[in-house]
Amino acid sequence: MFNISLDVKTKQGRDLIASFSMSVNRGDRIGVVGEEGNGKSVFLKSLVNRPEISNLKVSRDLHPESIVFGYLGQELSVAERSQTILEFVLEDSWERFGDFVPLFLSMVPMLTEHDYDRSMASLSGGECVRIQLLKLQMQAVDCYVLDEPTNNLDMDGLIWFEAWMDVQTAPIIFVSHDLETLRHSANRVLHFEQLHRKSISKLTLFEGSYDEYIQSRNRSLSHHNQQVRFQKRFQAKQEAKWQKQYQKVGHQLQNVNRADPGLQKKMKNLKVQKAQRLKQESLIHRDQEVAIKIEKLPQTNVSSKVVFAFDIDRLFMNGSIIGNNYKYTLTSGEKIAIVGPNGCGKTTLFNEIVQSITGNVGIMHQDYHRNLDVKKNAIENCLDSCDKDAITKVRYALGGLNFTSDEMETPVEFLSGGQKAKISLLKVLRTKPDALLLDEPTRNLSPFSLMAIYEMLEDYKGAVWCITHDRQLIHHVFEDVLEMTPDGFIKP
Repeated sequence: MFNISLDVKTKQGRDLIASFSMSVNRGDRIGVVGEEGNGKSVFLKSLVNRPEISNLKVSRDLHPESIVFGYLGQELSVAERSQTILEFVLEDSWERFGDFVPLFLSMVPMLTEHDYDRSMASLSGGECVRIQLLKLQMQAVDCYVLDEPTNNLDMDGLIWFEAWMDVQTAPIIFVSHDLETLRHSANRVLHFEQLHRKSISKLTLFEGSYDEYIQSRNRSLSHHNQQVRFQKRFQAKQEAKWQKQYQKVGHQLQNVNRADPGLQKKMKNLKVQKAQRLKQESLIHRDQEVAIKIEKLPQTNVSSKVVFAFDIDRLFMNGSIIGNNYKYTLTSGEKIAIVGPNGCGKTTLFNEIVQSITGNVGIMHQDYHRNLDVKKNAIENCLDSCDKDAITKVRYALGGLNFTSDEMETPVEFLSGGQKAKISLLKVLRTKPDALLLDEPTRNLSPFSLMAIYEMLEDYKGAVWCITHDRQLIHHVFEDVLEMTPDGFIKP
């Protein structure tokens, strides 16, 4: 259908995307994955030639040039947020109102004609995504390019989005951190990696599903590790043999004839062999990004101790009642996932609980600005003291989360959403909390970070109260799920 070639560099000449080409065909569902800050959004913006990439050196070759992209970004512009739904979708093409109505009814069933004049800023994240997709569907789009459309969707929205992708004939290139969506929808995978302290960009295009890609990647890594073990055993034998020869020649030089040119030549050859082996050993590395490492939390004493209890007759949002009869008592060791549709008040309730909480409870808000001082860097945000040992520990922990030294010292406001999520989580974990209150903790994290987060929360012995739409997180960690309705909690 079309071919694209891209080469993207910073103004300083560092490669972000190095001479990458691919063909895109009708029916393609290309899932774009990779660690936070690895260039996925830059790739999408370069692909569709967005103005935000003007600070980069972009070489772009598209054939045929007539291809029309439908782009959905992570955020609306200030101007778009102020528009009404009708203004945003129709722009000046009011003659297309007849096409708009049936799509609106089918794609945004939670809204009615009375919402036409609502501003885009007043919509929930999930409603906003649906409206943006509706707008794209009304255009003559040859290829959809979607940057994290699943981030703001609730569970019903995720299932709806997967079904929407299933029926599109145009190819879709999408970034998603939702494992279930990737598994369900992607039939090709484009993986962005930054290797060698993020000095080298590597892109892998895999023909097949996400699960097939992970299996292939793991097989390749297993084979590589086996080769490394064989090589290390061989090198150990070579080293032992070399040491024996070196000691023998050294002994002869000291005790037999120091001026013997034959012995001196042998010693010189042995030293050359040593240098060659050291050079070979330095080649033992995997051209693959390192998985993140999270320090295990200390074991807490699990008892029947109450972590918090609440009984809220009426829950208010913007002066209006949005729900009644919310009550729960969370005890040590309980792990509760809270689910519910966009806009039902999960975060509002979370904030109510936070205001009354006492004790050593780790709190992670969905809004990273409430967790972090974005003017400070990652190290400063995570420090509880300024002694040298504390700084070293924080640097080590951030390194385990795949931060480079430069990224550790960059003000948080300039980092990606996923990097802010990692810093927020690390800041919470460094307090060694007895319980965790989390609002969408995995929302901006890549699939390659998620498994470490799942394992950490699964092993954690303290209580966890967590708002999430992450179906894999619920599957791995939570014994109990509560759905938030206008009339209180129910078990789905």
